[in-house]
Amino acid sequence: MVSRDIAMVLNRTLTKFDAASLVLLISFFIVSRVYAESLDVLYIGNSLTFVNGMPKMVAAIAESDNVQLNYKVHAPGGAKFSDHAVNKNLLKTIKSKRWDVVVLQEQSQMLALGKKKLQVAVYPYVKALVRAIHSSSANTKIVFYMTMARRNGDAYNAQFYPEV
Repeated sequence: MVSRDIAMVLNRTLTKFDAASLVLLISFFIVSRVYAESLDVLYIGNSLTFVNGMPKMVAAIAESDNVQLNYKVHAPGGAKFSDHAVNKNLLKTIKSKRWDVVVLQEQSQMLALGKKKLQVAVYPYVKALVRAIHSSSANTKIVFYMTMARRNGDAYNAQFYPEV
């Protein structure tokens, strides 16, 4: 039974994952139900995307439901959407095939910088990535992988963005 298999995997890994990772795993389980035999997934992010072997664990969960999850990871440490949007190798990878799912993960501090900063430093780049993804395949599902917030805020950036 699939739900029992997922529960066993999650029970073993909850100490390694935050709540956002759990949501991502469940999202892939739901998406995998739509596809008969396989999923091609591209992960775009940074070290938080591949820490603890998260893509491999998602693939194992898909496999427990008889879905072959083929994945590629583009996740240089500390990378932001602004880095990804101009990375020629990544843009070539996006266009290289019709991805079923693309997972996008922003650098963790960026999303805490306030609305005005987001409008300049995040939104234009994520829109560029989405356009690139959908120009390759309009049917690609995009999943935003939201990482954890810092327990006591971001002391470094608080001096520049008091609302943080």
